[in-house]
Amino acid sequence: MPKKLFLICGLSFISILAVVTVSFIQISTSHENTQPNSDHLLNLKSEEFIANCFSYQLKGQYEEAIKAASEATKLNPNEPQGYNCICTAYAGVKNYSEAIKASTKYIEIMDDRHELSINAVVRHVDFLVKGGMAIEKAIEFLQQYRGKVSPTKIDRYIEFYRKAQ
Repeated sequence: MPKKLFLICGLSFISILAVVTVSFIQISTSHENTQPNSDHLLNLKSEEFIANCFSYQLKGQYEEAIKAASEATKLNPNEPQGYNCICTAYAGVKNYSEAIKASTKYIEIMDDRHELSINAVVRHVDFLVKGGMAIEKAIEFLQQYRGKVSPTKIDRYIEFYRKAQ
């Protein structure tokens, strides 16, 4: 497994564990004596599929990871981690067109929540370039996020891509 993909998967796996832990704590500390509603149960099931997706990726079982993440996004289409997982799984099988679609959805959700990170944007650009996009077009994509994530880091990545041309 390439080091970069392993690092992305590892970081993503850690983030999903945090999401699952927070969800568990919220359920455990609830003071209400009512049963969880069906939406909450669907969210928990979605998080289980996401955790399975990352686990499959760590084992190199990308097709299984894709199936698990697909189930997660069906159950909870507004949860960005499902798209985060599926885009790295598609990249694992070098299906960059599908990785780009999932990464685009992840970026849209995170941008709407004002939680977009430089890592998500750069990963997306990497998929674009690997998928055949000209580097100059990829740089244009990076530039549109200058005001939403660290402008200094955006400039560094733009410089990196320009040198790679």
